[in-house]
Amino acid sequence: MDNIPLVSVIIPCYNASKYLIEALDSIIQQSYKNLEIIITDDCSTDNTYEMLCSFREKDSRIKLYKNDVNLKLPTTLNNMIDLCTGKYIARMDADDISLKNRIKEQVEYLEKHPEIDMCGTNAWNMKENGKIVGFYKFPINDTAIKYSACIFNPFFHSSVMLKAEVLKLNKYNSNFRYSQDYELWIRIMKSYKVHNLSKKLIIYRLPEMATPEKKEKQKQLATNVIQEARHAFFKEPFNLNDCSISDSYMFYRLAKKEGFMINANIVHLVGYQILRCILKLENIIVTNFIIMQKTIKRK
Repeated sequence: MDNIPLVSVIIPCYNASKYLIEALDSIIQQSYKNLEIIITDDCSTDNTYEMLCSFREKDSRIKLYKNDVNLKLPTTLNNMIDLCTGKYIARMDADDISLKNRIKEQVEYLEKHPEIDMCGTNAWNMKENGKIVGFYKFPINDTAIKYSACIFNPFFHSSVMLKAEVLKLNKYNSNFRYSQDYELWIRIMKSYKVHNLSKKLIIYRLPEMATPEKKEKQKQLATNVIQEARHAFFKEPFNLNDCSISDSYMFYRLAKKEGFMINANIVHLVGYQILRCILKLENIIVTNFIIMQKTIKRK
């Protein structure tokens, strides 16, 4: 790229000293260098702020702020968004790790595809002790992501990069203590196009076990978001013919588990060719598929 756009990376911190060095180093050492790294400490009670001051002395791209009172994550993020001056805004959590080419690959994709307003990536899973224990594979294209949003959150918060103009117009809902990212993605997807890179470009640290009270609150808020997604994206049946067969099969399995998509709807949603692959993967005899197809055509 001839004109390399500035990327604003926003990193909120609260009692993050345990993993902060790994997380910040992963951004500082990105192969893409035209960054401003905006960090806010939300009144940590450990030595997070002191560590951040040390980082700031070593890298002039770091712009460090500290809240006077604990504002919680959504409000802190919204304040950071106002401070961004880059063309793109990238999210990063203080306990995850971005792989070296993460920012570079996302910028290149967004520059080559101006119709896309938000871009995430797939991720490796890591335990607290630093051991990689697996990976997540999310759907890739806009249609597939919107469909899957009716079942689960289709983006890693730490992996997302957006056009700054989009995020400045669509900020986090401060009423969502949990699932604030999921709620925001749904609002953005109603008006904008989104994408996930198939590469695993972040390492997601699996969270500690939540308390029963926190779990219940998280479940309640996530349920509200899912209902909003289904209301927004299930008004008309989806045409998934432009999705990969593996994505379509994944949707079928998830939707089947959720209980809101059955045989006839499968045909309508994913098309005969993809359905044939699904049925083969399900070990259903192809002749049964042909019979079902003929029956549906007669209706």
